[in-house]
Amino acid sequence: MIKKLLLTLSLLVSLSFGNIETISLSGDYAKNDLSNPFKVLLEKKEKTISVNAENKDVVLKVENDLDESKYAGFLKNYPKEVIFKNDSIVNVLKAYYQQDYFVNVKEKADITVNVLKGNILLEHFFHDDDLFNPSLRKIIVTIDVEFIKNGMRRIQTFTMDHKLNKEDTAYKKTLRTEDFKIRKLSIATDVPRIIENIIFTAKGL
Repeated sequence: MIKKLLLTLSLLVSLSFGNIETISLSGDYAKNDLSNPFKVLLEKKEKTISVNAENKDVVLKVENDLDESKYAGFLKNYPKEVIFKNDSIVNVLKAYYQQDYFVNVKEKADITVNVLKGNILLEHFFHDDDLFNPSLRKIIVTIDVEFIKNGMRRIQTFTMDHKLNKEDTAYKKTLRTEDFKIRKLSIATDVPRIIENIIFTAKGL
């Protein structure tokens, strides 16, 4: 009973302090927000395409603007590194190619996409009143992506923030309302969404 209680408390502490270690791509954002559902369901498909992503873990280093600030104590709320499950890229490739093809996943594929390396930059809004903790206001992901298509290989570097590089016009009355976002940002939610968008919208995919 005591062991179970200690395990539960340990899990709660880990969740409260945001000790995220692993992220993967479900493909849900690509499927529901980026792809054309009418093409997927209604368009007649005659060809099959194969996709793949290497089964490996990629370390994404986390850089934080809290490092040299008086709020450095809050660094414990964030991981120093995030492990990205590279093979989950196939879920995004399925969402992309199912619009026009039957899709198979196999080792020697027509299309292979891998994340080679990358980093995550976290920027905060610092309140005038020290009673308030700094708020995460921006997440920027930079990744090197390898595309292998029909034997041709290219590597491209992408940088994208949590707004998916879209201009935000919702809260621009003052600097405070522009910087302080109502939607709470998180590595677990926003980084996979950013990476799915990068891969799905990459030219020449």
